[in-house]
Amino acid sequence: MKGGRAASLILLCAFANVAVAAEADRAMPYTPVASMEEAIERIEQLGGSVRRVSKDDESVELDLRFVTAAFKDEHLQYALNLKQLVSLQVTDAPITDAGVDHIAKLADLKRLYLGRTAVTDAGVKRLASLKNLEYLNLHGTKVSDACIESIAALPNLKQVYLWKSGVTDGGIARLQRQRPKLEVTPDPRGRHDRAKAIWEAAKFSLDNAEAELVLAERDLKDLFPQAEKLKKEFEAAKKKADGLKKLTDDARKAADDAGRKADDLRKQHENAEREAKRRPEDKKLQANAGTLAKQHADATSQHEKLAAKYEAAKQENDAVQSAARELQQMSSRASNAKKAAEEARDIAEAARAQEADARKSLEALAQSADRTKD
Repeated sequence: MKGGRAASLILLCAFANVAVAAEADRAMPYTPVASMEEAIERIEQLGGSVRRVSKDDESVELDLRFVTAAFKDEHLQYALNLKQLVSLQVTDAPITDAGVDHIAKLADLKRLYLGRTAVTDAGVKRLASLKNLEYLNLHGTKVSDACIESIAALPNLKQVYLWKSGVTDGGIARLQRQRPKLEVTPDPRGRHDRAKAIWEAAKFSLDNAEAELVLAERDLKDLFPQAEKLKKEFEAAKKKADGLKKLTDDARKAADDAGRKADDLRKQHENAEREAKRRPEDKKLQANAGTLAKQHADATSQHEKLAAKYEAAKQENDAVQSAARELQQMSSRASNAKKAAEEARDIAEAARAQEADARKSLEALAQSADRTKD
């Protein structure tokens, strides 16, 4: 019993707190204030916040995105007491056209966020007094093409965000014609350019896929039936190439050895020549120099022959190795031709679907643009 009474008491307290909070929300009507500090205090009581744009800038921004249920259009009058207010964020706040009447008096305002509020075309028209406004966000509002002239008339506006509003592509196109340098989101022209780029990329991929399919189909027709024959030819060519490579390596080694021997004899001959010249009376030295000269000449001749033999072997080896590699590629293509053709068909089919989707999207945007012109 005691536990039940305690639980009931807790629930009663919770309901009482909710009732007090609800009453507090209802009991905060707008009352005039005498200073900026007092205005900030009232704004904070309503769940808003005021902060400086930066440490070195006296300008302030007002954020009302998280205000309480007590906030009404009339509370926007507190903003009139904020000096150098350049940014007002009221996204999701319970703001209507009546609140815009107060916003329109904020002469320094540069950025205004009205996303997902109840502001209408009539409210946008009332913003005409904001000569310094550079950015306007109407995301998720019910504004329509009827507000285009009002937006176009804002002299310093640089960006406007109309995503998920009631403004059509035709309305955006009209706004872009009136204000060519205005950055509008969404941008039908940008969507068309992106769609065209996507289609061109899809078309390029399709062309490549079709070309690859032609080659794969050709291999399937011409090479696949010869797969076994090409495999045997490659194995024979590889065996020949391996044997010839060994002969070429041996010829290179023999030529290198002969070259080193000829070079060594050249050095010996040069030394013997110097000694013979220094001691011309020594017949032995003279004879030794002559012998070394002959040996050097024979070694050089032998090196030249072996070098020529190596070059011939190398050329033959290069040709055989190249033929073996070509046969290897042909054999590989032949054995994989069926699988490669299937994959090429799948890739081409996917590329066709992507190109068709991209083309349809581009055509739809083009038709929408034509209707806009009409």
